[in-house]
Amino acid sequence: MRAKWGLLIPFLAGVGAFVWAEPLLLQAAGLITAAIAGYSAFYFSQRYGLLAGLYSLALVGVGVFCLSPGIVGVFAGWELVSVAAWGLIGGARGISARSLNIAALAFLVNRLGDVFWLASAYAGGRFPAGWVVAAMVKAGMFPFTFWLVQAMYAPAPVSALLHSALLVALGVYLPLRQPPLEGVVGLSQNGYQALGWGSAAVSALGAFLSRSPKGLLAWSTATHLALLLAEWPTPNHIEKPLVVHSFLKAALFLTLGLA
Repeated sequence: MRAKWGLLIPFLAGVGAFVWAEPLLLQAAGLITAAIAGYSAFYFSQRYGLLAGLYSLALVGVGVFCLSPGIVGVFAGWELVSVAAWGLIGGARGISARSLNIAALAFLVNRLGDVFWLASAYAGGRFPAGWVVAAMVKAGMFPFTFWLVQAMYAPAPVSALLHSALLVALGVYLPLRQPPLEGVVGLSQNGYQALGWGSAAVSALGAFLSRSPKGLLAWSTATHLALLLAEWPTPNHIEKPLVVHSFLKAALFLTLGLA
């Protein structure tokens, strides 16, 4: 029983972020982390220290991503969240060949997004489309949804954390942290709409054909985030729908964990 008290660390950190943080996404991430830390104290029977450390690391990563004034700090937060996700996917259910393989798949696919991120950052504006690819990889949009669906092997609280505001949401949130993206990403409003709506349509079909509740939620996440991608040229329209999606998806995964 005493080991569960370690989950107070991410719980209190999450409450603090919700109360005192400024960006809306960080506030949402704090409240969701606090709720999941409390939920995990009753859902899991062991590995509380691992969970507390990785939940805290993920929240720190989101904080660094949201608050850093420069591109290096934003990228560092992006990477911290990926490391926390790798640990949670691979270890929350217990170390096994399957969990490690799925965690490795998610980690390596997201490193592909890093390649495009860095290419755009160092191209000096000559390769702006790399930001789009990086965001699509991180958010698990089609054609990169396969890693997101595989990650559903993780327990319900982990899925709730990663699929709400602490991993996939960062991809769509990117233009709010990178003002140079606006107007120089290489696509028109119609281009973004075609890309977002096309990806959303394929993901919606995947949700319709899914045979498991968690798979359906994974595909629906990709669908929702693809629709938000269509709004990239007007990034101020992204934040509030993204936060609503975060709370809704976290609640759905946690409810599914009670079944």
